[in-house]
Amino acid sequence: MKKSKKNTSLPENGEERDKVIAARKTLARLLIVIVNTVLFYTVYAMLANGDAGYIASQIVMWTYFAALIVLFSAYIIYNKGFTMVNRTADSFPEDWSYEKMCAVTEEGERRKQKSKWMLLIIIPLMFTFMFDMIDLFILDSFRYLFN
Repeated sequence: MKKSKKNTSLPENGEERDKVIAARKTLARLLIVIVNTVLFYTVYAMLANGDAGYIASQIVMWTYFAALIVLFSAYIIYNKGFTMVNRTADSFPEDWSYEKMCAVTEEGERRKQKSKWMLLIIIPLMFTFMFDMIDLFILDSFRYLFN
């Protein structure tokens, strides 16, 4: 009896093929964000809980915070505040040619694609601080109520 193989081939249609490839890339990025979030928060929680010492907790917190600020700022600056993408023709100066408008929007899209890797670090760091704030301000209140 033959084992049936799962069909992992891509569709023949070009448009459908592009959609499948884009969906796979999105799922891969989501998985990387989840893994990075778990990894970053685990390291943060282990070093920030005080067992490793006050200095270690301060180092990990300020290192994560500095990394978040630097990467977030670099992401916004590199993408020029996202002023180069999703623009209509009437949002450009009137003396610009169509080719120049297209070049600007293409450059914006190129920058956006090249800087996506930063989001794989920025988002997990933001979630790490969010989880820490939830633990500090919400869960601690519940712990206090039941002690």
